[in-house]
Amino acid sequence: MGILDGYYGALVMLLIEVGGFLGMFALISVLMHILEPSRYFLSFAKLRLFIICGFCSILGFAFMSGINIKFIWLLIPIAVAVHFIYLGRKYVFAAS
Repeated sequence: MGILDGYYGALVMLLIEVGGFLGMFALISVLMHILEPSRYFLSFAKLRLFIICGFCSILGFAFMSGINIKFIWLLIPIAVAVHFIYLGRKYVFAAS
């Protein structure tokens, strides 16, 4: 079974992983900016794109797993990411 056979599950999981890594990179960049406000680690457009990739990754995994009450723990990374985005809002939402 593979992509050539029409099975795209592995590709979707790979995209979720890549989106998660990009989202983590954006989260670390925002955290570093919060700790050292005079430095910018990513351009504003890349930062926003990476944040969107991270959120899509979390939501994609949630929908693939099936939305259940036992997967309520998936809200924790979303809450943490929203909190960091709020703390670094001047960096994230600055005019590019």
